[in-house]
Amino acid sequence: TTLRQLLRDGIIQRLVDGGLLIETLPTSLKIDDYEMVVSHRHVPFASYPEEWCPAMLKDAALTKIQLLTELARYGFTLKDAHPWNILFDAWKPVYVDISSIVSISDNTAWHGYDEFCRFYLYPLLLMAHGQDRIARRLLPELDGVSKADVSRLTRSALGFGSIFKPISYSPSVLNQRLLQLWRKLLVHTRRALVSKESRSQETYLTSLEQLNSEVEKISLPSVNREGSVHEGNPISPPLLRDDWTEKQRSLHKLFNELRPASVLT
Repeated sequence: TTLRQLLRDGIIQRLVDGGLLIETLPTSLKIDDYEMVVSHRHVPFASYPEEWCPAMLKDAALTKIQLLTELARYGFTLKDAHPWNILFDAWKPVYVDISSIVSISDNTAWHGYDEFCRFYLYPLLLMAHGQDRIARRLLPELDGVSKADVSRLTRSALGFGSIFKPISYSPSVLNQRLLQLWRKLLVHTRRALVSKESRSQETYLTSLEQLNSEVEKISLPSVNREGSVHEGNPISPPLLRDDWTEKQRSLHKLFNELRPASVLT
């Protein structure tokens, strides 16, 4: 089976070492009608996509693309692309559903591409336009965020007729470069990932690289302590105090090292 091959060839361990996949080990347990039972490392706190801040959804999207890229190098892909297969281990997104890993065949398209758009790309576009509350409320819906949702909501928020038309750069919206490449991204990525025709590994990897680049270009607004949206610098931790507990000192050290743009509490 696919899982046995992934374990036997050390692919699972390489993905775990790369921080993309949850630690997974085979067990001696037996269940009727199932070939194998595996054990995952426990993630102590489960959060859900509709609870994530925009930066977390973007990190999850980039992790999914990176995982797809690494799997493609070994001849595998993911059969779906929804964000509920990712959990945040502290601040780091990690993929947890190894049953979604399948082999790539010459006639197999990545059927998760449309799902990736509806649950990652389109919500991120709404969030980039300051519509993160609406995006999070649409995420639990069966169809997620549609392209029509993006077009209507960004038109009403920004006052321009079409999302594909370039607009002047503003810190609270998508940069002009992203808008100019938006239509090109949809055309080329769909051809590479969804086409029924056979695609080479090189073309597939190139399309993933392009998708990764476009997701990275999405400029997300941050939120200050008063709740207003801005494009400020990463959070600066307060000065170290003598009366702090060991926990407070540890958090202070982490904030100084990581310099996060936002913190989920």
